[in-house]
Amino acid sequence: MRELKLLAVCVVAMMFVTSCTTTKKLYYWGKQSSDDTYRYDAAAYNYYDKQSPEAICELIMTYEEMVTNPGGSRQVPPPGVCAEYGYLLLTPDIDQIFASTATARQQRALSRTDFYQYGIELMQREIELYPESAQFIKPLINRAKER
Repeated sequence: MRELKLLAVCVVAMMFVTSCTTTKKLYYWGKQSSDDTYRYDAAAYNYYDKQSPEAICELIMTYEEMVTNPGGSRQVPPPGVCAEYGYLLLTPDIDQIFASTATARQQRALSRTDFYQYGIELMQREIELYPESAQFIKPLINRAKER
């Protein structure tokens, strides 16, 4: 009887210990800094706060990393990231801003020249990955194609 109680306590303790281990996150939001913020958070905040060409380039590179090297347990970009990135690339003159402001490393990392077409492709990819987004993304794609 005593062995049975000891076994039960050991099983409960093992379940508690194994349930407390860290799990892999569902999505990858960019590299995590020492203050527990992600690269995406910092780049997006900087872009909306400063609206500078350098902030635009940094946000583009953050999106590119998240889209081309998705991590997390699902191995796909987080919901909304392809749509946000695509919408940013559809901004007028964004290709010229990137070409004139990006560092040589950033230009090598993003060798695309047709930002418009890539933006449309990213928005379509958002619909493929997250079909529930179609009702929001399709009108944006149609409006972009009308320009």
